[in-house]
Amino acid sequence: MAAPPSGASSPEAPTVEALIEALDPEVRAAIADVDRTLITLALQQSPWERLRSASRMAQTLARLRDAMPAERVGEARGWMPRFVAAVQDGLSDLDAGGVVRDEDLGRRLDARFGALSKPTKKR
Repeated sequence: MAAPPSGASSPEAPTVEALIEALDPEVRAAIADVDRTLITLALQQSPWERLRSASRMAQTLARLRDAMPAERVGEARGWMPRFVAAVQDGLSDLDAGGVVRDEDLGRRLDARFGALSKPTKKR
């Protein structure tokens, strides 16, 4: 895109508020309903800490995926609503200040459900 000629004013970009106002009412309601707590907490971390945290989450998800036999994946539909409700309860605890360190949570989960096996590396 060519720059405007010298002396010509460039059109102003719309504000975020104007862009949001132009959205569907349901989208605006969803935006208003976003809990920004986790975003704020993440932004307080250094990029290295955020990367390390994301890596740990990915490793945990891979271990959970690998621990579930393929024939049981379909059964997940049955327990998914309970899982979502438990996540909502956890977010409520987080909002109330009930936060534990990753290592403490890992120990609690291992004690309650048994340690997950480490994924094997493919060659």
